Amino acid sequence: MSFEMINSTKIDGNMSIAYDKKNEAINNRIRFFEKNKISFENTLIIKIKYSDKIFELTEEFLLNNKDQSKLEIETDCIITNCQNIFLYLPFADCIPLTVYDSKNRILAFAHMGWQSIELKLQCNIIDILVNKYGSNIDDIEVVLGPSIKGESYILKNPSQLKYDDWKPFLRNTEDDYYEIDLNGYLCNSLKQLGIKKIINSNIDTAKDENYFSHYRCRYIHENEQEGRFICGVIMRDF
Repeated sequence: MSFEMINSTKIDGNMSIAYDKKNEAINNRIRFFEKNKISFENTLIIKIKYSDKIFELTEEFLLNNKDQSKLEIETDCIITNCQNIFLYLPFADCIPLTVYDSKNRILAFAHMGWQSIELKLQCNIIDILVNKYGSNIDDIEVVLGPSIKGESYILKNPSQLKYDDWKPFLRNTEDDYYEIDLNGYLCNSLKQLGIKKIINSNIDTAKDENYFSHYRCRYIHENEQEGRFICGVIMRDF
């Protein structure tokens, strides 16, 4: 058994009820799940809190909640050893993060926006895996999904300027505008914790028009229809 990180693209349609009729977005999700051989009843959506909160998903919880598709877990990360459950949420530019302990078969899936990264959610995930679940650092694999890259993510006087450890991941472009390398900072943070197996998607959601991008809609193509793509992860028991 291993894990699969799966994401939709624009061709699959908008996946967020905030940017479409509810039935339309839900039907897009169902078609996407069917295409990837995922039962809708075994999907669990995450409602992000822009925090460092972690929810531990147990077999007991699933036994008490038979149809997971009707649930909505408010958190920025789920850790679980449960199989055949697709954990997902709609993304636009933030980083989908999967952390997997291949020996103990423990999986964490997180939404890494700038707020969660600043709060060191990634460090909390590794701490729980090592100190609660007994994971060995050498057995941990990390995958970062499609997201906005530093060269595209440019803001005026970003909050990261006040932190010394962010300085290598900020590049002044003009006046008070800076490129913010969230991916670089996140990968470096994980490497400092001893993680060696890191895969970082080269897809820049702000540049690749196969993906929805909040940044592109707001700062580049203001007339573009906003939407969200799904990214999620599942441990299959074949």
